[in-house]
Amino acid sequence: MIANTTPAVYNDFENMVNLRQEAQSDPQATLKKVAQHFESIYMNMMIKSMRQASLGDPIFDSNSGGMYRDMYDSQLALQMSQQNGIGLADMLVKQLQGGVGNTVTGENSEVTEKINTEPNTSLVENLNKKFIKSDPVYFSSHSDFVKTLMPYAEEATEEMEVTPQVLIAQAALETGWGQHIQKLPNGKSSYNLFNIKADSRWNGDSLKTKTLEYHGVAQQQNASFRVYGSYAESFRDYVNFIKTNPRYEIALETVADPESYAQELQNAGYATDPKYADKIIDIYQREVVAAPFSEFLAES
Repeated sequence: MIANTTPAVYNDFENMVNLRQEAQSDPQATLKKVAQHFESIYMNMMIKSMRQASLGDPIFDSNSGGMYRDMYDSQLALQMSQQNGIGLADMLVKQLQGGVGNTVTGENSEVTEKINTEPNTSLVENLNKKFIKSDPVYFSSHSDFVKTLMPYAEEATEEMEVTPQVLIAQAALETGWGQHIQKLPNGKSSYNLFNIKADSRWNGDSLKTKTLEYHGVAQQQNASFRVYGSYAESFRDYVNFIKTNPRYEIALETVADPESYAQELQNAGYATDPKYADKIIDIYQREVVAAPFSEFLAES
């Protein structure tokens, strides 16, 4: 069992918000707490990586079992980081101290002034950057996929009023529950959850790869796909893609009905798979809505 040596809980989002506020008002005092938080994120990723390297799912594994395992791992990583950790927090403190007003006297006073007036590693900036970079490049389970992406889905659907669980189901279908998100040649994730192609309207980075298209029969073709910097960008671009493309006008009129929305996406040609809508709804009903963890993720 985990020793209960700290009241911190891995999913205490209020505590994370408080950290950001403290960093703005008193960066030096908050530095160690922030570094420990990021160390816990890194250690959680290590634990998930070890889980993924196992020989397969246990015989008696389940969605609910995976959820509680993920919760345990996250809490374990947090408490380890707040005790001795692995030294990463101390390294982060040293790195970030340059932007929170270290004092140097004598002949190095000019250096001090430059650090204080032109900080290139301020605590608040690094806090925001590392939050963005904390997106996982893999998911240990279906529940991990849902829990990680649901906040982004809920934020995105505020602009198009579709049920966020439907977007999660579509992303799960497109990426095989996050296991087949396209990667760049350097191994970095494209964060493209909806496999949106990079056509003439796209000005960002792109990735050319093979894709399976259905034209009577399944055929492999080369195509360029959009590359994002985070899952949040992927969701935002998906919403913009649907809302600004005239062929999805009917789909937008049916957002209140998940089945109709999925069907109209298929009718408009979002995918060439003739069973695309059925697959989305199957995942939506069987894996997302009916899953044991869905009660914590549904819209209030």
